[in-house]
Amino acid sequence: MFTEKWPEGKVKLPHDSRIAVALSVILEAAEDISFLSENHLDYLDFYERQYDVRRGVWRILDILAKHQIRASFFICGAVLENYPEPCIQIKASGHEAAAHGYHHEILDRMTAEQEDTVFVRMVDAFQKLYGERPVGYRSCDPSHRTMDFVKKYGFRYDSTEKNDELPYLLQWEDGSSLLEIPRRDVDVQLFGIPRGGMREDRLGTPMIAKYGIPREVAAQLKREFDLSYEDGANNAKIMGLTIHAYLSGRPSRAKAIDDFLAYTKQFPNVWYATQAEIADWWLKQECLWSAAAR
Repeated sequence: MFTEKWPEGKVKLPHDSRIAVALSVILEAAEDISFLSENHLDYLDFYERQYDVRRGVWRILDILAKHQIRASFFICGAVLENYPEPCIQIKASGHEAAAHGYHHEILDRMTAEQEDTVFVRMVDAFQKLYGERPVGYRSCDPSHRTMDFVKKYGFRYDSTEKNDELPYLLQWEDGSSLLEIPRRDVDVQLFGIPRGGMREDRLGTPMIAKYGIPREVAAQLKREFDLSYEDGANNAKIMGLTIHAYLSGRPSRAKAIDDFLAYTKQFPNVWYATQAEIADWWLKQECLWSAAAR
């Protein structure tokens, strides 16, 4: 069991920045695939998701290089093993490679032993390809045990929850701790795409896609940036954006991300950071944290 601790007072960002822009890219290939019925694979979904390692991730890497921005790529362990080329290029381009499960598992449907095995396989895949363990983790579908496993396997931060705008600390009774960096907008919602490409939600209700127009998505992101930048004059702000390579790596959607990043480049005092860099900076602010849990 852990308690939550928040920074007290103002938290400054490096270089007196008003806002941190943190882009996260999900790379999962066909690991998060849909089933039309029990043991009946949705092959249309399966092949659609392979777009991320074949085309999408490369387009996103080009956009990031164009703007000289580094991002955090949350990668499934099986993707590291099956598609090593783009994963190697991610690190070679200076980006962070963080963990996103092994097979994009739904952990709350697993036993504790099964969930532990997922973490073992995931960490092992990173060590084999990169020669080092990941410092960041984002769950696909967490269980009530997941944060304990994140702590057990030595991660510096988790970025699963959506319950705040700024990082906060998870602290266990044994004195160990873990930083939570809440995630923000996700392209699935921005572009109005059914979660996981599913034709039905978990209650069996048909899901109808209402695809967002890319230029409107770019405009929405710019408005959020404007407000966060304005608020950042009084206290540090983080604007996180999560995209999936197989969705936002497609030309029209990638253009929306490109336009948004170009817009932010017009402003001074913006820190473009990976999740790991945010974690390193925030953990230095421990003297500001309140011991009281909300």
